[in-house]
Amino acid sequence: MLQPPVEPAQYISAELSQWAANHDVRLSLGEVGVCWDNAVAESFFSTLKLHLFYGRKQFVSKLEARISVSEWIEAYYNRRRIHTSTGEIPKKAMDDFLTPPVTTAAKAA
Repeated sequence: MLQPPVEPAQYISAELSQWAANHDVRLSLGEVGVCWDNAVAESFFSTLKLHLFYGRKQFVSKLEARISVSEWIEAYYNRRRIHTSTGEIPKKAMDDFLTPPVTTAAKAA
């Protein structure tokens, strides 16, 4: 049985909507049924699940899961995993390449 698409309003709390209205903030949730709105996040979580969860043991606690995810992001995803968006270079290496070193003169200023 096909389910109708979920309306964005189901994801917005009344409190958040009121806060946004009071602060002239326009909430943007994309359009219903447009799968590309969240492509970057979907790709990241797909990679995370593939590398860290599928075929693995269950975590004994939420804390263990949080630590494992944090370590995977910092030690593997950012530092060693090649990224097609950076020309097959790990993200950390690309960040280091693109960030100019701080010189002694700049530190003194």
